[in-house]
Amino acid sequence: MRLKKNCFVAMLCCVALANQTFASSDFEETVSPNTPSTSYWGTRGLSQTVAAEPLGDGRFNMAVSGSYFNQEQEHIPALVNGTNVLTGRAALSFGLNSNMDLFGILPFYHYKSHGVTEGGVGGLVAGLQGALPLPPTMPLKLGAQFYLIYGFDEAKVTKHPDPEMYYAGYDYFDATGEKGLGVGFRLTQSLVGETQNAALKLHFNQGYFKSGDKDFDKGLLLLAAGLQIDPNPFLTIGIELNSRTSFESISFATDPLWLTPSVMFRSPVNVGFLLGIDLALSKKNDDGQKPLESYRLFGDMIFSFDLLASKRAEANQKRRDELKAKAELERQAQELAAQKESLAQRMVEDSIAAAQSTSQMAQRMQADSLAAAENAAQMAQRMQADSIAAAENAAQMAQRMQADSIRARAVADSLENLASSIAQQAAEAIRVRDEEARAQREADSIALADTKKRLDEEKARRTEAEQSFLSTGMLTLDNSVQFQSGKTDIPHNARPYLTILARMLAKYPKLKIEIGGHSDNIGGLQANMNLSQKRAESVFLFMVGVEPGLANSLSAKGYGPTVPKADNNTAAGRQINRRIELKVLNPEVLQEYNP
Repeated sequence: MRLKKNCFVAMLCCVALANQTFASSDFEETVSPNTPSTSYWGTRGLSQTVAAEPLGDGRFNMAVSGSYFNQEQEHIPALVNGTNVLTGRAALSFGLNSNMDLFGILPFYHYKSHGVTEGGVGGLVAGLQGALPLPPTMPLKLGAQFYLIYGFDEAKVTKHPDPEMYYAGYDYFDATGEKGLGVGFRLTQSLVGETQNAALKLHFNQGYFKSGDKDFDKGLLLLAAGLQIDPNPFLTIGIELNSRTSFESISFATDPLWLTPSVMFRSPVNVGFLLGIDLALSKKNDDGQKPLESYRLFGDMIFSFDLLASKRAEANQKRRDELKAKAELERQAQELAAQKESLAQRMVEDSIAAAQSTSQMAQRMQADSLAAAENAAQMAQRMQADSIAAAENAAQMAQRMQADSIRARAVADSLENLASSIAQQAAEAIRVRDEEARAQREADSIALADTKKRLDEEKARRTEAEQSFLSTGMLTLDNSVQFQSGKTDIPHNARPYLTILARMLAKYPKLKIEIGGHSDNIGGLQANMNLSQKRAESVFLFMVGVEPGLANSLSAKGYGPTVPKADNNTAAGRQINRRIELKVLNPEVLQEYNP
């Protein structure tokens, strides 16, 4: 919990610093290219890091994505090592309005492993993404995303996300391996700095995903951060850091952690292309296993269309016409004011000329003076009316500002109440977790005592062969399992014995046991090596079929004629050398069963 809190505080500090940096820049209105920078979610962003920016009202995106990786480590029940895996996605998204997008994804897969080829659809994804209606010039964008995933049980590329496993794949929904409904959400933040032809953007994601019938704390914590550089309207360079870890036990050093550089080319004809690579940064998990694959190559092709482009063009043209008409009215008002000023100056000149006239013009001058006084009074009345109207407008504006201040205060009070409620819920969650941990410790103590009692009883029932195996860590199947010459099928008379042996080994799940296949020196070395390997694998598959739990304990290896026990120059010696042996690979664990 302390780690989560520290990560959250660090993220807020980064957001505040970047916001302060961008706030000091001048932001100009830019013209977006026809194909925006798009993730395989169908929304804006980089390859896997989602942006808080919406697509826009009426924007329709189609994205087709493909990736390749080679599974380098073997781990049951994931695919065996050396498997070539191809995954893909088809994504659709649509801007419902200027702040909300709807999207859907269809993931599929194809792999080839040791002559076995399989492919199919991994599941269905549908979701909704929204953004806060902040001012367009504000560099900080905030949003959230909610989605549902329905997985198909026949998909085998990845195992259901179990926090105890180090499972394959960089994407937890490519093929969930479990039929059922999963749910996820993420918070998105973006810091945007733009000029007329270039842009610099930072994206942050914090998400959670829960698959199938797992408990809430068995889900996944998803974190991502990405830097997006748009040096021109047709090119995007991105670098991302993505992490997926168990919500129950967070571990950034051992759980999947990968770095993703990518580049996107956008054309002016509604088509874009994205190329990138995922590079694993994790070294080993708590069990000492390496990542199942060290890299993944991927590429996307994006089609984007503005369905409301013509409507927006008409609205823009209408606005330009209105601004032009307004400018014309202002020009006419300025001409009338100039004419009025010219008329007033002419009246003054006529008055001076009248004063210099003869006495006969005195009466006319007096009449003109009275007319001028009357005009002046009317003008004063109009000026007073204009002053009163201006005062009323100022009062209305003050009332609106006061109303806006009251609404802002109400929003602040609401946010304060929400923060208090979240703190109370967090305290209650900590108390419940402590109580559950106390109850679990008591149950573990009782289970330990019961296990010790059953172990003592089991020791009393052990056979002589079982006691010898637990003491020496070796068991040779000489006459019990004899293969026909050149054959790898389990003999029918050996199956009851192997059934009993598999049930015996299932009682010791901590032992790591190697099934070794040996042969005589008749024939070529490589042929004997292959034959002994296939015979050992036949015994492995038979025992796992009897006790599936042995799949995590057993391994098969063919030694051919390299480790003889008798002289290969005699028929009796060669018969002894054609054998199956069980060998404990971790003999230190035998002490637990032989205290």
